[in-house]
Amino acid sequence: MKHQPSLFSALLTPLLVALGLYGGAARAQTPAPQPARLMEPPYLVTGANLVMLGVVWDAEVVKRVLPAGLKPTPELSGGINIYQASGGYGVGPYQSAYFWVDVDGHDSSSGVKGRWMMQGVYGPEPRPAATLVEYAGFPVRSGGSRFVDDGKIRQAIGSVAGHDFVSVKIKTSTDCSPAASMLTYTTRKGLIEIPFTGSMCKAEPVSVEVTARAGDPFAAFKPQKILWAAEVKDAIFTITRTLPPGF
Repeated sequence: MKHQPSLFSALLTPLLVALGLYGGAARAQTPAPQPARLMEPPYLVTGANLVMLGVVWDAEVVKRVLPAGLKPTPELSGGINIYQASGGYGVGPYQSAYFWVDVDGHDSSSGVKGRWMMQGVYGPEPRPAATLVEYAGFPVRSGGSRFVDDGKIRQAIGSVAGHDFVSVKIKTSTDCSPAASMLTYTTRKGLIEIPFTGSMCKAEPVSVEVTARAGDPFAAFKPQKILWAAEVKDAIFTITRTLPPGF
């Protein structure tokens, strides 16, 4: 007797094919082809591995980059995020490194302080940066990131135009647990919500060095103090459409 597919199978199979999950393990490992044109959000990012460092920024530099109506936290807290994403739709896969400052009045639903991206890179090919400038309003350009591991020390490096501009070192740990949260970023185009899940691993900060060339926008940002470090593995997150900025 010839097998007749159920209605459920008929509906599910095209979805699995579109996601690259149908037809064996080899096919599932092949990233979905990305369209050549710039895509409007939302964007889905998968398989992201991140190294984050919480820092205190210089007051004068923050004052120059924040638009009128936005106020930094009294502590001038913020951070550096260096990561790579292995898959996704709309912008992935890609590499990234950026600096942010925490701002008052835009806390996420998870209670995390709102953020303003001060400068960043996405790449290494041009489309991710161009997409996030056009539709998210992030101040980014083409660039990349890489990781170097030496025992329990992980070095995360951001680069632009063939030159490294930041190096973060953390002491890694196998003490990891599932985590989920919401982040909010304010941009000149509006407010962006980013829900994410991943495996959060305890880490200890070791060092941070901004090595940007003279005249590069990154060169102005010199962390005054290190506050914390974290590593996130296998993260999945969504970059949503912009909401009214409210500032």
